[in-house]
Amino acid sequence: MERWQQFQKRIFDQLFRHLGGADPLQTLADDLGLSRNTLYKRYAGYTPFHIEELIKLSEKYEISLDSQLNQSDNRYEFYFPFSRKSKPDPTAFLSNIARDLDLLIKSGKPSVWYLSDEIPFFQYMHFDLLFAFKLCIWGRLIWSEESGMDRINPVELMEAFRHDQGLNDMREQLLHMYLTIPTMEIWSTPVVDNTIEQIRYLVYTGQLKEKGMISAILDDMDLLTDHLVDQATRAEKFPVNGDAKPRSALELYHNEMTHTNNTILTRCNAGKTIYMTYDNPNYMKCEDEGLCEYTEEWMINLQRQSMLISKTAEKHRAHYFQQIREKVAQLRKEFDV
Repeated sequence: MERWQQFQKRIFDQLFRHLGGADPLQTLADDLGLSRNTLYKRYAGYTPFHIEELIKLSEKYEISLDSQLNQSDNRYEFYFPFSRKSKPDPTAFLSNIARDLDLLIKSGKPSVWYLSDEIPFFQYMHFDLLFAFKLCIWGRLIWSEESGMDRINPVELMEAFRHDQGLNDMREQLLHMYLTIPTMEIWSTPVVDNTIEQIRYLVYTGQLKEKGMISAILDDMDLLTDHLVDQATRAEKFPVNGDAKPRSALELYHNEMTHTNNTILTRCNAGKTIYMTYDNPNYMKCEDEGLCEYTEEWMINLQRQSMLISKTAEKHRAHYFQQIREKVAQLRKEFDV
């Protein structure tokens, strides 16, 4: 195979990862204004792409031509969808995740490996107040430069998020998709500490004063912990209201060995993708096959050294979640709520 044919094959492989639907070749032919037969000749390696065609596809699907030209065993390309120019906000953040999850599911046989030092943020979506609280924190710390969220009272911001129908619809959509995808999750010991310290920060800086709101947030933390226990006990993810659907398998491990950043590996018929938090909750993603394989091997090794607490290890599971309950109870005592 000629070098240009190898390059062209890599381009098609990358394009197919970004395309849903049953006929990606026809979609690409329509994008380029070509007949299906003409595009098939490009796909089969009979004729090369024209430079204008490559530029159009690269811009539309945000793929890197350079990464396909410069293949290296230790050079990887990451995509960061949250530049300041894109004016990041909750809607843009959630829309990016929804688009990727939708493509993952449509590609067939989706699964997720989720290595986390905090409760996966999808789980907060079970409760509108908790989810609004997390959006408030991220909005003020991460997205504030463009949106001016840092100038809004946290309680007002949380209430605004809770009553935003568009955000609530997106929350329910994302939660539904997460609950339909089987996951292997490895949680570290301080899985709740980040949220605990965020609550403390707002209270001790005087930004969160209403005891009723503080109590309501902690009530939801208790309810979330109860639901996490139920899911771990059954080794399934499911809605907090107990509906039969959506639900999927949950393989949950407790990692006592090391603390890492949040790393997610998605797998489906179209291939694998890595997501790594950067400027949390923003993230970078990489589709390089070599790095995905390396990450999968690393996760398998960590899995072997972690304790399975879903469905088995009842004593260890009870102790693990009791630690979370005690941290929430300590906050109640501190704040007298």
